[in-house]
Amino acid sequence: MRVHRFKRMYQIFFAVEDTSKDEATALQNIGFERMGSNLVRSFPENMDEIDWAYQNFQKHIETIISHETGECEVPWKSSLFLFLELMQNFKVRWWLIGMGALAVRGIPVEPKSLDIIVDEIDFPVFADLISNYLIEPLVTKKRSKVRWQGRAFLKTRIEFRAGIIQTSNSELPTETGDLVKDWLETIEWNDYKLMVPPLNLQLKIAEENNDEELVRLISDFNVIQNDLEINDE
Repeated sequence: MRVHRFKRMYQIFFAVEDTSKDEATALQNIGFERMGSNLVRSFPENMDEIDWAYQNFQKHIETIISHETGECEVPWKSSLFLFLELMQNFKVRWWLIGMGALAVRGIPVEPKSLDIIVDEIDFPVFADLISNYLIEPLVTKKRSKVRWQGRAFLKTRIEFRAGIIQTSNSELPTETGDLVKDWLETIEWNDYKLMVPPLNLQLKIAEENNDEELVRLISDFNVIQNDLEINDE
């Protein structure tokens, strides 16, 4: 495997080549695109964090691939502890989504990354705190449904976004959209308080994605929680 970068038409490409079939699939699963013999992510050349992000990218991409292929266990708990320590002295409103949000509830899933949504008003503080850990420069798209997004690495891959506009006509918000802020639940995890989307919303998403195994896991967890509440009464 060879990791390098190159410039073309005012874009900088972070590239990986000489990958196995499984490694290539893993990279494509996390948004890399095929360009000749390379799998790439592209960014405008004038981005402030691009050199530092590339150094981190070089250092961590093999680990990220091994997490995605399942070759190595993903240390998501250690990663979340580090992230919480990074954020704990600052007022930044954020919440977990996806598999991470299910895992902290105790549902038996294994996240391959931590997926985080940041309240847009707090994003400048968040961006400063996460800057040393970026593996891609921050991307901003003022006319996009997602204003800010990026990737960092703290023992595992962290995907974060901010300024997400929900355009769905669904009665329920999406777990990433701005409407979900009024629906968030607070749970306790290892003495920390974490905000996560409501479980019925994540169940609905799993059903819409026809993910039968995830629907079963969430439904089984709901049954257990309901039984515990009845016994407590």
